[in-house]
Amino acid sequence: MKMVIDPYTPLVVSKLSDILILQHRLMLQWLNRLKCLDFFIG
Repeated sequence: MKMVIDPYTPLVVSKLSDILILQHRLMLQWLNRLKCLDFFIG
């Protein structure tokens, strides 16, 4: 099966990677917050 590469593919891929990076950052922020909460509670 051949993949059809349209001119928008690079844009879509870069958008997806941007979204993934943002999600990763948000996850890290949440983890840090949870650690702080653990610290304050414990």
